[in-house]
Amino acid sequence: MKHKPLTYREIDSTNAEAARQLRSGNLPGGMVIITDYQSGGRGQGENEWVSDPGKNILMSWIVYPAFLSVQDQFQLSKAVSLAITDFLGAHSLEAEIKWPNDILCNGAKICGILIENSIMGGQIMHSIVGVGLNVRQERFPEFPWRATSMFLETGTDVAPGPLAESLAGFLDLRYDQLAGGGAEEINRAYLQRLFRLDASSEFTHGRSRFTGVVRGVDDSGRLRVEAGGKISSYGFHEIRMICN
Repeated sequence: MKHKPLTYREIDSTNAEAARQLRSGNLPGGMVIITDYQSGGRGQGENEWVSDPGKNILMSWIVYPAFLSVQDQFQLSKAVSLAITDFLGAHSLEAEIKWPNDILCNGAKICGILIENSIMGGQIMHSIVGVGLNVRQERFPEFPWRATSMFLETGTDVAPGPLAESLAGFLDLRYDQLAGGGAEEINRAYLQRLFRLDASSEFTHGRSRFTGVVRGVDDSGRLRVEAGGKISSYGFHEIRMICN
């Protein structure tokens, strides 16, 4: 971990606080904002992130990936996803990456990622990486995709605070790898951990439903799915994998 984190008992969301901090003055790259509870936690789009107070990792991590073109911004998502699976692996949890922004253990969602990039003149000015990782929570509302936590998977009860600081270290390592020209290695590792790669799955696309096979992710971060002998690429919210 590169810097002492900014910690809060309760805020609206760590991503919102990061944005406020960035508007009032630059935060150093690798800075982390951590809270025990978010009153307005968000997932992708209009989704809400639900978390019991003091039970989970709720954090945002700020970086300045000027070395990435706007077209390659999904590389940051790959590096972040891998860092989280690295961290979970260090705690004896085998995790997979469900495109575009979820981490699964035993097919259940344990972590969500929300990356917000500030882009100006075709350049990424900064990125706010929000991470919600279930640590001690035992009960969850009904979601389209079943949820789990580190405690439910391992039976080990660990405080979220120290874990968040440890996770920041894993994020720093994968980011430094990406910045140091390790994109190809990151791409290979990402594919190895991509959920249901080369397996038949059910999807919805608009109002239609079809069976397809995940064949990877293209350079712009769209999911490549083979159906009917043809491979098509889909952007965020264009396609959804159905939970079995």
